Amino acid sequence: MISKESKDWREDKSITLSISKDSIIYEIAGYQIYQKYLLTGKEVDNKLLLSYSKYLDGSESAILEKTKDFGNIYFDGKKYLWESPYLDFYYDNKQYILNKVQ
Repeated sequence: MISKESKDWREDKSITLSISKDSIIYEIAGYQIYQKYLLTGKEVDNKLLLSYSKYLDGSESAILEKTKDFGNIYFDGKKYLWESPYLDFYYDNKQYILNKVQ
């Protein structure tokens, strides 16, 4: 899970990436935004490469016309990091730290 909190409640967002052996679900929720997509994953060189597969719920993003690349997830020895061209359209980060939620 990735959360962005701000002094302005309208900028608060949370991103959840649910990974199971059967599916990978991307979900973002916040003020005037809700998207839920099915992603595909492929393991290459100890990284999980993510790509958009299909719309599940919420609104479709115009960003999908520019990229369906949801990046890759890898372990740096201490934490899991997510590099995502898709998220880079929304945020200034180049790496996102994933927090495990049960």
